[in-house]
Amino acid sequence: ILYEGVRMYQSGHFFGLISAFNPYLTEKVNISKNGTSARFGNGVSSLITINNSDDINEAFEGGIGGNLLSVDGFAKIPMSHKTALQVSARRSFTDIFASLTYDAYFDRIFRDSELNNNTTQLALDERFVFNDINLKFLYDIDNTSKLRVNFFNIYNGLDYNQVFTTNQNNIQESNSDLYQNSFGASVRYSKFWNNNFKTTFEGYYSNYDLEASNNDISNNQQLTQKNKVEDSGFRIDLSKSVSDNIVVNSGYQFNEVGVTNFEDVTNPDFTSLIKEVVRTHSLFGEVEWNSLTKNSSIRFGARMSYFDKLSEVVMEPRIAFNQKFYDHFRLEILAELKSQAITQIIDLQQDFFGIEKRRWQLANGNDVPLIKSQQVSVGLSYDKNDLLVSAELYYKFVDNITARSQGFQNQFQFIDDIGSYTITGVDFLINKRFDDFSTWLSYSYSKNDYTFQNLNNGQPFANTLDLTHVANASFTYNINNFKIGLGINWHSGRPYTEPSMQQDDTNNSIEFESPNDARIDNYFRTDVSAIYNFELNTGIKAEIGASIWNIFDQTNIINRFHTLDSNGSIIQIDNKALKFTPNLSLRLNF
Repeated sequence: ILYEGVRMYQSGHFFGLISAFNPYLTEKVNISKNGTSARFGNGVSSLITINNSDDINEAFEGGIGGNLLSVDGFAKIPMSHKTALQVSARRSFTDIFASLTYDAYFDRIFRDSELNNNTTQLALDERFVFNDINLKFLYDIDNTSKLRVNFFNIYNGLDYNQVFTTNQNNIQESNSDLYQNSFGASVRYSKFWNNNFKTTFEGYYSNYDLEASNNDISNNQQLTQKNKVEDSGFRIDLSKSVSDNIVVNSGYQFNEVGVTNFEDVTNPDFTSLIKEVVRTHSLFGEVEWNSLTKNSSIRFGARMSYFDKLSEVVMEPRIAFNQKFYDHFRLEILAELKSQAITQIIDLQQDFFGIEKRRWQLANGNDVPLIKSQQVSVGLSYDKNDLLVSAELYYKFVDNITARSQGFQNQFQFIDDIGSYTITGVDFLINKRFDDFSTWLSYSYSKNDYTFQNLNNGQPFANTLDLTHVANASFTYNINNFKIGLGINWHSGRPYTEPSMQQDDTNNSIEFESPNDARIDNYFRTDVSAIYNFELNTGIKAEIGASIWNIFDQTNIINRFHTLDSNGSIIQIDNKALKFTPNLSLRLNF
């Protein structure tokens, strides 16, 4: 995810349940699943670019609002005919008032974490807050050049103090805290030298901090864990219009990423500090051709990157082809090679209390190699009379993944190995629009398999995140100032590994069946939301909204694993999705 040109290492509040991006300033969101522009690198997955409004308002515009979790506000402030300031801020009030929405989110996050001890709780004092702020300065220097400067900060904080009795009836106290913070800044200068040539310079800095500490007073033990990412660099873009239908883009990008992992425990004393840095130099170029009728287009480019620490040069060609035929049909072919020098790993499932257990780590050329991917897709669509039907076939292969990054909770949990995964599938989509009614129907089928040389005797087995069948439907209806929407989500269950029927009592570990050979029950959820807009006063518009997530209060298990209790018996842990979760909102825009 690139937010105003800054790579995001944290994108949500409540540890992923709520988006951290303010939608009232966001104007443009682009998603590239495949055939990504050669301008972008260091990511083998899809690309999402998010940009706020880039225009200077003639008049002041703003709004304030809130829901059952937080309050927020935004403003677009013209300072002159050449300059403007955009600002947005949000803060939760969960430390003051605990709503039903907060209780549902809190239960979802902490139900199966290390903080929720399998013991009798005597007292609990918990405080969770989140906030975010964004500032963007816009300066139109003249008719040919622009300057944009952006800052943001995202914060999550948890204090969790607990007094409980253990299984041995001992009273124990634990003081825990977890902080997650992201800060980023970017500056972009663009210059049109003439009608055919444009240059853009963009510099950026991203800082991500994750820190947790647990003070176990009764056992006189303190544990501290930290994960820090610093990402900085710049990119120079050159764009030249060769003719009315041919554009050539090229440029250079420098990027430096440093990752620090720290762990300190007392009684017994142990300290670990590991810091790694990877610098990347990249050259990229591509040619875009569009027919004068706009029925055909093709973009072909390549990115060449040199990773200094790994002493490795990677060439990444990309292609995107689009052809319209028979007036209402369109064919799209996409293909790309990509690489990634940073990944997330899990040392232990209880890291950071099991809440935000993934930590970032850089490739080192040894046990953590440079990840590489290749994918291709072919799509066909039909669009006529407000009816859109599309189908897409795709293949993706990702190599050099580590077993530690996959979150295994079976016989491979503590085994380190390097392997790959392969995904093949097909996506279907139907959208029909009427005057006041619109409906979306989608279905996906995919097969996602791992292959590790030293796991499962080198034989393929199901990916931990594999969802073979996914179906979604949404319906929206508009009448005057009232809008209501209904969403239905279903997918087949995730794979998990069953314990073996025969266990060795002399071995203090679980013996498992074939990896990821069993499936959790299917997932089903229905959501409903409604919004009513009205004018409160001259120049002031109001919006009232209500929503219910999982309206039927369906119990959905999203992960299942097994562990041993204090008596050495196998217990099954089911991670459950959000239950029935209502929310209300009110906004004033002026």
